[in-house]
Amino acid sequence: MKRSPSAEIRTIETAAAYLHDLPRLASNSASIDRETTGSREPTGINTPAVVVVGGYPTAPPSTMYTPAASVMPEASPADAASVQPEPERPEGLNILGQGVKKLVKIIHNLRQVGVEDLVLPLPKIVVVGDQSTGKSSLIEGLSEIKVPRDAGTCTRCPLEINLTESAHPDEQWACTVTLVKKFIYEPIMGDNLDQDENQSRARQRASRAPSRARPFGHFIPQQPEEYFFQRISDRDAVEDTLRWAQLATLNPHADHRRYIPGANADTSREERLVGFSPNVVRLNITGPHLPNLSFYDLPGVINQAENHDEQHLVTMVRNLVKEYIKSENSLVLLAVPMTDDTANSSAAAVVKAMRAEDRTIGVLTKPDRMEMGDSYDQWRQILSGNLYDLGFGYFVTKQPAQASLRRNIDHAQARLDESAFFANTAPWSTEFREFSARFGTTRLQKFLSEKLTLQILKNLPYIGEQIDRKAESIDLELSELPEPPAENPQFLLSRKLHDFHGLLQVHIDGDHDHPHFQKSWYELVETFRREIELSRPTMRFSGASEARRRERNMHNSQGSGFIRSTPTRGARDSDRSTPIELIEVRDDDEEMPSPAEVLSQESPSRKRPRPNIASDPRKRLFTSRNGASVNATDKLGKEFTLEEIRDACRNGYTGGIPDLVDPRAIVHLSRQSVLHWVTPMEKFVEATGSMLRNLVLDRFYEILGNFKETQLFVEAPKIMNEFMDEVLNEQLRQSRRIYDAEILKPLTTNRAAHEWFKREALGVLQARRLEYRVLAEFNNIEWRGGKVPEGPAREKELQRIRSQMPEDEFAREMEHMATVRGYYATAMSRFVDCICLRLQADMFVQVKERLEDLLVNQLGIMKPDGYQTCARLLAEDPSREIKRAQLKRERDRLEKGHELLARLATE
Repeated sequence: MKRSPSAEIRTIETAAAYLHDLPRLASNSASIDRETTGSREPTGINTPAVVVVGGYPTAPPSTMYTPAASVMPEASPADAASVQPEPERPEGLNILGQGVKKLVKIIHNLRQVGVEDLVLPLPKIVVVGDQSTGKSSLIEGLSEIKVPRDAGTCTRCPLEINLTESAHPDEQWACTVTLVKKFIYEPIMGDNLDQDENQSRARQRASRAPSRARPFGHFIPQQPEEYFFQRISDRDAVEDTLRWAQLATLNPHADHRRYIPGANADTSREERLVGFSPNVVRLNITGPHLPNLSFYDLPGVINQAENHDEQHLVTMVRNLVKEYIKSENSLVLLAVPMTDDTANSSAAAVVKAMRAEDRTIGVLTKPDRMEMGDSYDQWRQILSGNLYDLGFGYFVTKQPAQASLRRNIDHAQARLDESAFFANTAPWSTEFREFSARFGTTRLQKFLSEKLTLQILKNLPYIGEQIDRKAESIDLELSELPEPPAENPQFLLSRKLHDFHGLLQVHIDGDHDHPHFQKSWYELVETFRREIELSRPTMRFSGASEARRRERNMHNSQGSGFIRSTPTRGARDSDRSTPIELIEVRDDDEEMPSPAEVLSQESPSRKRPRPNIASDPRKRLFTSRNGASVNATDKLGKEFTLEEIRDACRNGYTGGIPDLVDPRAIVHLSRQSVLHWVTPMEKFVEATGSMLRNLVLDRFYEILGNFKETQLFVEAPKIMNEFMDEVLNEQLRQSRRIYDAEILKPLTTNRAAHEWFKREALGVLQARRLEYRVLAEFNNIEWRGGKVPEGPAREKELQRIRSQMPEDEFAREMEHMATVRGYYATAMSRFVDCICLRLQADMFVQVKERLEDLLVNQLGIMKPDGYQTCARLLAEDPSREIKRAQLKRERDRLEKGHELLARLATE
């Protein structure tokens, strides 16, 4: 439902044009600024709606108006006597032309199609106030209708009143009453009738009490529902209809049709389940010369409930006021009676707590009952903005007294009487004449209409943007809740499984468009190969007999001037010698050449850099299903000592001939060097199975993800996981057979590779062993004066020792170790290839060839009752259907909102 850029631009341009032309539109009545705002009007409008609150806030922000410029020349009493009431303009609030009507109407329509509930608070006027502040009379003056009047509280639920001037002057006045149910009433459940009555009442009061999570007590938010109540064309019928509509709202358990006038003969007027309700009664009123306004009338703020059991209603009403005035798009209209001390207004305290003073208009009511004399100065200070200042200042209105109401005067006469009151009654016509631009309901209407218009213009582009964003969000949610398939479910599921099979094949085989699986698996293969390679057998170059001789020499050298490798603390730098530190030397930091080097006859003497296994993500741990892991840095390979190799060979001497070693001794050493292969092998096979399992489940979701909330996604993954477990266990058994063959009896027919690896290993081992022996002999020398040679002298001495070194007593053991290392390198390449070949030729093929048929058979798709089975598998949860229907309704409401904005842009 995305709007085209041109439509959005037109909407913005329309708003900009209205803003630019507003002064010209207002030129029909050049006095509008003087009469309604004067210099009280702030240069920037921060609020798109009006809220009327019966109370009084304090301390104005810096954006408040400056009232001095609105002061008019003071009139003498003689002049006041000659002042005549201002004639009522027949055009009402239409002074801003048809553009105002269209803008206010668009907000009416957007709210009624439900945009406000989905997107953001729309510009509106909300009327609230303390109980018995004259708020109901003010509402009557603004809306030109009569509302229910009772002793105490009159308004017990929000009233939404939308006024629209009819297109033709002779069009009949009409009012449509609708019940808007935004909250569902949750009654008290589980009351124990056997309980003590006082305990039962106490528990009920506690359960009804509002909280932060449930600010309206038993009323829980729901998707808004609208119920047509009645359409009337007689103004005098509004009061009674509104009373019954409010009564229907206060009885949420009952059918609202029982309360419609004409069908309510058997319904009691006293019947009331709840004291207040957050649900709304909406009045859409059209007629000639009506002001284009939209506002809410809220229940008056109360401090004490009518009885003790309803004390929770005090908090509920306050929460209701807070909910409506918290939006920055709400302009607060604060009703303050001139019969009370304004500092005691509870509604004003709520406004102040919500920090809404800067977007509040004060309305002083009941001016005809103001105390004479001492209070004049207080009201002058308030009207001047020096006391209890508000963002948009104060207006003063006078509504008909009870005697006039009993005469049933109409709205026009009420406005004439009001104008005459301010024109001819002191102190309004004398001491307070300077504030006359703010006297009267008509001026208040004009001010509100102008403010509402400006706020609508300001917010129109943003409203359109939010509608689009919300529509995109709903479309995204709907994409996750597709419509149930209309086609044959058996045919649909068969086709989807075939598509899944085809997609799985291309991923396992790998092609230009689907290389990821094969690439990742070959990285895993390389990690496996490196695990085996880096765990080759190693050897300690120091023999035990040599170590004992070295210890004896060290003991004998004490006191003879031999210098240890670590200088004593405090010695002079010149006295510190640096002997060569003799450590336990192993050959496991030398890397054997790869099979590729053997085949290409490249020299392995060019050492490749050793990879950092710990930091390379491709060399990560192999993790088993039970969480066990093996790292390349863990010591898996066999470590031999020289004595261990010697003992194994001596035990294998045969025939009484010296140095004749039984080949079985070398076989034994070679077998020991590969025993650890089982651990990295199993981890590699399990890691491959995990990769393949994830591939299967991911591709299944890709093809059939639209049915993820159906029974299919309960049964099919279970079948696939059981199948993958079966295949994996079989591969582990097959791999174990390959491993058992390797350790049963070492064997290779690749003589050339074995001899090459053996020769290279022998060269490395002999070189390292020689260096160890030279360094050991160097450290055994007792140097004259305790000074160990440094620099060139040291190298010369090492060379001398090297040239005079006798034959190694462990030379034969070095040859035997080279044979073992040569076999290890040869067998390693064969073992890795066999394991990988088995996985590719068996595990991958089984998944590609068996899985589709397995799903079809075990799901029962092609059985005689396959149609019913497939329908069951693809049937969605009822909650998804409810959610989809709800999202569709919301999208339809946004579509209507978009159409309204688009229509405004083209008009």
